[in-house]
Amino acid sequence: MRVLALLLTLPLTGCYAMTLDEFDSVARWNDPLQEPTEVDWLANPKQYPWYSVFINGDPESYEEDNPSGFARECLDDLIDYVGDDISRMAQVARRLLWVAEKDPNAFNRISAVRGMERIIDTLGLSPLDPIAYDREVDARKGLERLAQLRNAHETIEKFLGRADRGSLTASQRDEYLGALRGYTAIPVPRADWRRKLIRTTWTVFVVETDPDVKSAAHDALRRSVYFAVCNGLRSALVPVDEDDFPSVRIEALFAYRRLGGIEAIPFVLGMMARPKFGARENRFDADPGVRRALVRLCAQLKYEHAVRGTPRPLEFLYETAVDEAEEGDIRLVALEGLARCLYEKRGERRISLELEWADEWWKKYISERK
Repeated sequence: MRVLALLLTLPLTGCYAMTLDEFDSVARWNDPLQEPTEVDWLANPKQYPWYSVFINGDPESYEEDNPSGFARECLDDLIDYVGDDISRMAQVARRLLWVAEKDPNAFNRISAVRGMERIIDTLGLSPLDPIAYDREVDARKGLERLAQLRNAHETIEKFLGRADRGSLTASQRDEYLGALRGYTAIPVPRADWRRKLIRTTWTVFVVETDPDVKSAAHDALRRSVYFAVCNGLRSALVPVDEDDFPSVRIEALFAYRRLGGIEAIPFVLGMMARPKFGARENRFDADPGVRRALVRLCAQLKYEHAVRGTPRPLEFLYETAVDEAEEGDIRLVALEGLARCLYEKRGERRISLELEWADEWWKKYISERK
């Protein structure tokens, strides 16, 4: 039985290595430790023959009509091959995050979002934990965090570069472990830094043999991947520019819903909201399709969940229902959702196409909140 299990895992292991090699070829990711500065898919990437899983087969370069689509297929396959292997997960996460940030192709970014969702689910962690996200800090604290990162990175690089990898004194080990803990203590604000943290902690985890260091590197790598994919998923909720594809944001919105359940809706609403005053366009999203999806999610909430977060989903539904600049079908769904939420609270159903009842409720609601 053990021999059979080993034989079954061999194709999966080979598939992962070959698919990673194929993606790196089409992405021009020539140095595993140094990512390309921009997305420029190679027209003739190397590809392995199908039988290479079972016997040795050298890759050959083939002309691809759609190299971007080939890269996307590689990404989707890599996610399937990762499993719960933290080393593979880190390698694939770096590439997913790179595509999500730099690729203008919406289909590829959607694949990246789905991959990040799979990684968070595999880690068994919640994307709703505020500790996973970088927070705005004042300039002084930002500089202190930057100095902490640099010091930790220099310490880690110093130990990685030592000649005798198996030799560490007790004080050196403590210094090394402290640097690993400090390196990934809290999330960092920049996407490229997050990928760099994954790269560095992955290198430590792969090359070190000291049990204590390897264990600490495993924990640091797990944290760096978790922080990075959560922030990558949040970034996918924000349009890159005015021409950005709303389908990416809708995918990210539902990824949060699938991962976090009902609690994810007020959480995501708070992340998407911009200041109410002075906004030139809708403060939640400029695209009606994204707003429609957000309204439908909020309209499904019971009252107890609709009054959580800032802004509250209940307030969002009212704001949308009375917004004369909003599309009619979205206003109607928001109004019906508001009525259903209030029915959960008061036991009185008042669904009407007129807004008078909603305005009356709002005045009372505001007065009670003061």
